Amino acid sequence: MDLKLPIVTPEILKAMLDLRPWSHYFKLDDQTYTGFFGDTEEETMCWADNSPETIEAFKKNYESIVVDNNRQFMPIDHLRVMLGDLSPYTVLDIGCNDGMKSFYFKQAGATSVRGVEIREDCVKRARYISQISGIEVDFQTFQTSADDIGFLDEVECADIVASFGVLHHLEDHLQHIKNLKALAKRAVVLFTACTKSGSTNPLLKEDREHPFKSFSGTRIVPDSYHILEMMTEAGFSHTVEIKFHPNMGDPAFTESTIYLIAFP
Repeated sequence: MDLKLPIVTPEILKAMLDLRPWSHYFKLDDQTYTGFFGDTEEETMCWADNSPETIEAFKKNYESIVVDNNRQFMPIDHLRVMLGDLSPYTVLDIGCNDGMKSFYFKQAGATSVRGVEIREDCVKRARYISQISGIEVDFQTFQTSADDIGFLDEVECADIVASFGVLHHLEDHLQHIKNLKALAKRAVVLFTACTKSGSTNPLLKEDREHPFKSFSGTRIVPDSYHILEMMTEAGFSHTVEIKFHPNMGDPAFTESTIYLIAFP
């Protein structure tokens, strides 16, 4: 996401380095980028002191992932087509991470955006990006899992509720979807990893080291057909699946994920 900062001061750079490791892509200027889930903190950010080769590699990766591939923001763009102007709407972004999609919602015209996240380090990074960019988003931490009915007591309803990459980290998929339904006044946007119907994918087994694990350590990636069934069971009146264009990435990825927009 291009923040278009007029200048990256030494103070900004120091803060960005102190906040590593970053897990969303941000471009501060033509030499300063954050990366995504590198093996080391250095692999999640580059700046002017890095080699030209390193800066060019970050630039190419940023352009490939963020600029040239609209997969990152595809569901939000589809929602804008369905609802039109987003300026009348408030947004709740559950599991907002470093806030990239929260910022995109705000830049897309939403009247207000609130990002909630259980990891305090993510919220610190998101708040700093908000501070230096001037993109006003309210970021908050919460301690209740998003698949707990008590989650409804911690957050306020919004017109649009987003759940990007959250469901496959949770154990009670149906309760999370019910929570989304209870919190959304106008629409829900859902993205999750999934398995195909009837799959014996090993992601269904417990593994505390796998990146799709829940915070309790169990990884339960939902079945794609079962997700649609749960949307109906939760009471959504209409659910639309957004399909990937072939140029949107490796088929192994696109076939193991699902984007949904649902209306209460």
